[in-house]
Amino acid sequence: MFKHIVVGVDGREGGRDAVALARLLVAVGGRLTLAYVVARDAQAHRGSSGAPEASDGGRAEALLDTVRGETGVEAHLRWHGSASVGRGLHELCGVVGADLLVVGSSRRGPLGRVLIGDDTRAALNGAPCAMAIAPSNYSQQPGMTREIGVGYDGSPESEHALSVARTLAIAWAAKLSALEAVSLPSGASNRTRHTVSLPRSWRCTAHRSIC
Repeated sequence: MFKHIVVGVDGREGGRDAVALARLLVAVGGRLTLAYVVARDAQAHRGSSGAPEASDGGRAEALLDTVRGETGVEAHLRWHGSASVGRGLHELCGVVGADLLVVGSSRRGPLGRVLIGDDTRAALNGAPCAMAIAPSNYSQQPGMTREIGVGYDGSPESEHALSVARTLAIAWAAKLSALEAVSLPSGASNRTRHTVSLPRSWRCTAHRSIC
């Protein structure tokens, strides 16, 4: 499990889904930090320096305190001003020394699916630590994890991610899938599957999504 988890929240259900997942992933005695990013470019009112104003901080703290109260989680609260939500979460993870960042998925699409929205996609790119995405509506049925998907490309980072996911899959009696997305030249079939090469000791479903 993880010692310090940063959870990205924004007052919507995706943030509550992320909190529910983070509670299961934090180690005994570990620390949770609920984080809200004030995107500078999205603010209509800002100081002469372009930094978030004091009123932004007050609204952010109120939102974070509301989420903490609604979820009943023991957590520290942090807000941060940044050019984008993804960059702000990365900066916060670096400041607090987090070993996992948890965010919610997009609410668009079928019930229970993990869909990547713009903020989630931005948080994925260049994250300074491990990252987990909570399925849609996970807060309504926490612990009901039937399958864990892991991005795998043979790198040391993906090997570590696969190791952590395998531990969780065993603990939760869940299916483990290793996934790799690659691009094909134009004109090639764009919906095929190929086997991903994994160590022989791994017993899991492995396929490569080509798009």
